[in-house]
Amino acid sequence: MSVITLFADVIVPLSVPNLFTYRIPAEWNEFAIPGKRVIVQFGKTKFYTGIIRSVHEHPPKSYEAKYVESIFDDEPVVNELQLKMWDWICYYYMAYPGDVLTAALPSGLRLNSETKIVLSDSFEEEHAPSLTEKENLIVDSLRDQGPVSIEQLSGILQIKNVQPLLKKLVKKSFIQVYEEVRQKFKPKRVHFIRLRPELIKNEEQLKDVISALEKKAFRQLEAVLAYLSENIRKQNNAFEGVNAAEWIEKSELLKKTESTAVNALIKKGIFEELEAEASRLEQVAASGRLKELNTEQQSALLQLKNSFQEKNVCLLHGVTGSGKTEVYFHLIEEVLNQGKQVLYLVPEIALTTQLIKRISNCFGKRAGIYHSKFSENERVEIWNGVLKNYSENNSATHPKYDLVIGARSSVFLPFQQLGLIIVDEEHDGSFKQHDPSPRYNARDLAIYLGELHKAKVVLGTATPSVESYYLAGEGKFGLVNMHKRFGDAQLPQSILCNMQLERDKGKSPSVFSRVLTEEIEKCLD
Repeated sequence: MSVITLFADVIVPLSVPNLFTYRIPAEWNEFAIPGKRVIVQFGKTKFYTGIIRSVHEHPPKSYEAKYVESIFDDEPVVNELQLKMWDWICYYYMAYPGDVLTAALPSGLRLNSETKIVLSDSFEEEHAPSLTEKENLIVDSLRDQGPVSIEQLSGILQIKNVQPLLKKLVKKSFIQVYEEVRQKFKPKRVHFIRLRPELIKNEEQLKDVISALEKKAFRQLEAVLAYLSENIRKQNNAFEGVNAAEWIEKSELLKKTESTAVNALIKKGIFEELEAEASRLEQVAASGRLKELNTEQQSALLQLKNSFQEKNVCLLHGVTGSGKTEVYFHLIEEVLNQGKQVLYLVPEIALTTQLIKRISNCFGKRAGIYHSKFSENERVEIWNGVLKNYSENNSATHPKYDLVIGARSSVFLPFQQLGLIIVDEEHDGSFKQHDPSPRYNARDLAIYLGELHKAKVVLGTATPSVESYYLAGEGKFGLVNMHKRFGDAQLPQSILCNMQLERDKGKSPSVFSRVLTEEIEKCLD
């Protein structure tokens, strides 16, 4: 039986217009799946992390396909719906596939490629006299330190451009140049401590241990008591697959007791120690409940649901302070109860601290926050939490995020079962990326994303964009209005001043009207 030769069209993270076809080694045929990261050679020496877009049996006609160097993932990090969205972005915004990949994928999921220099096996000591002083310095450095980077050699030689020297040594076969590829994302490792399980289960044994320590090792007794106190206070931890009520972080325990006492208890077998992956993201338990809606909010919620019977997108036009957010929350709760995911888009994450706090109070650990101010590693953890979307294992190592609040880049997250997208302040210009490519608008992308997932989209604002208001008026979007402020609060009075008239009368020589200055004086008084 002959083995099928497969080829993969790969998106590389470069501003180039095409996908590039690579040959898949026969033994990797079953592992080559669209959405997985692969390491591919591009040019003579460079290696990049690409994403498999498609797998087929057709070799390229204009060039001989190079082999895929490595398939990096067990499971795809980008799903098929995301890849379809990437294709649409390329078409609609006239962007290169590599630019879309760079914008969509967190940098922590892209691999680093660094040029390394190593001494060649063919180099002999008798070659040394033929070398110049700087070449000798390079050889000595490689002999002493092993593989070094071009930047390190520049520092050793104290010259900016070492390429001419390296070319000469490569030509003489004295050194070899290769690319070292490494992953950026590094999981956080944490040490955990717990009492030996039989001591937890058997109260008499625990009393015997405490009694023995009280007589001979008072510091160790303090450590045991500190553990018990901390364990009662903190009922959850960041270790997967172990009873959360037993394990606590070693660092937390060391804040209350001495490390020598803890280590002595580990040696005696009273404490057990374990190193495991932990989440960098703060896990907050839900502490509040949804507020009851007033009559107008209930009416708006019902109108939204009715609109979704016929249309997938609805414009919620509510005056400032009308309580749109509470309507969102009730809609979110219903969708989450259906086992689906929710994306809550906001224009500026820095301005929504109060909103994030309210969401965390209501939805707790189910809510994740995603924006560019997070570190590379934190963004990868959110990405993985949305991608995996664990239903049974909801530990802090692999948290389950079925509600994400984020800025425009969160439209690129790998949602699996998206049921609702909320675009708050849909008119805001911050949703539009102007530079670099792809120059997308997250509001429009959210509508297309909803179409892909068959999810409902709410565009909320007090001042609709011209496009959204027009489409709602034409009947392409649903339209729900909220005219009253929550709690019968009054809208501020607006007074229109005719500045031309004031200037003609000579009453206002400045850019401020007479009415404005009088009203300011009244307020100050």
